[in-house]
Amino acid sequence: VYIAGHRMGFPGTKSYLVFWDLNTLENGDKVILTDSNGTKYTYSVYESLVVNPDALHVTKPVSGKSVITLQTCTLPDYNQRLIVQAELTDVS
Repeated sequence: VYIAGHRMGFPGTKSYLVFWDLNTLENGDKVILTDSNGTKYTYSVYESLVVNPDALHVTKPVSGKSVITLQTCTLPDYNQRLIVQAELTDVS
């Protein structure tokens, strides 16, 4: 799963500041996604990195893992991309 979100977003919308503090996630932190049926998917962060916008390797599946990759831009200039990857640890 690959999710890209705005760091700033648009005031008054659900995208506003959606990934504002993505850079504060650390290895071992939990990311929880809930689908439309109420199923919760819990992921554990294992990597954070900064890449150039043309770094397509971060969009590819990770062999042997069920991974979520989160992407936003870097501050203050938005020139690069902050990538956080987390591995699925629980489904409930």
